[in-house]
Amino acid sequence: MSSLGRVTALAAEAALWITGAALIAGAAGMQWNVDLPIDTTLLSGPTPYVATTPGPSASPAGPSLAPGASPTISPVAKAYQAYIARTDYQVEGKYTIIWAGTVSGSAYEADQNGTFSYKAGDQTESYRETIKGVVTTYDKVAVGGSEYDSKNGGAWTKTARAATDAESAKLLFAPAMLFVDKGIETKNGAQLHRLELADPGVYNRAMLKASDNATDAFVSYVVWVQDDGTPAALSAEGWVVEPVNGASVKMTVSEEFRIIATSGVTIVAPKV
Repeated sequence: MSSLGRVTALAAEAALWITGAALIAGAAGMQWNVDLPIDTTLLSGPTPYVATTPGPSASPAGPSLAPGASPTISPVAKAYQAYIARTDYQVEGKYTIIWAGTVSGSAYEADQNGTFSYKAGDQTESYRETIKGVVTTYDKVAVGGSEYDSKNGGAWTKTARAATDAESAKLLFAPAMLFVDKGIETKNGAQLHRLELADPGVYNRAMLKASDNATDAFVSYVVWVQDDGTPAALSAEGWVVEPVNGASVKMTVSEEFRIIATSGVTIVAPKV
């Protein structure tokens, strides 16, 4: 899987046509991926592509808490942080992802929907990706230091898993950071506690550290939990900036995960 988030990220093949050239896009996939869903090494052309100029962030990777500031941490937030720190922490569910941006005046959008599972750093994803009306299916499994991929139901291939992939997955599903309880709201038809990061800047800098290419990013991370801290849903929304043939590309990202199980998760490597 890509380095998300890489989720990630999230790595699927897709086609994007810009000025007549075909770009093979490695989309984010289930895990959070701070890197763009584009394989920039396959860009062609005698001159760099002109991308949408990103606006500057307030500070690299977003703002942090003021020096000496100490947020009030609720019992529910503490329960969630203890829950995801368990050695047997595991989840599975459904997700949707949208990456969008403009390169050389042409709009790019990758839409994904599928299922995922996560357990002790291992993970799986099965999803459909749509780009310019073309639908492709992908199945991915990451176990230990290996990654397995299958496209459109084809044979499995095995490759080495990048160390940043596991870091990206942990940032998405089990971030070891402080959260603030913003109160109860309706999410997916249930009354849940909305938890937001106490220090978004720390989270975004951690994402950039797990990235191979991103130069700036700001993503708001939210998790919805039950009274006992059990996670029920999470989202990551914002933007990422990466260089593409010498020009900076700013992409927006929206990722929604609905957790449907927190036990009974089994992840095994497929036969190759």
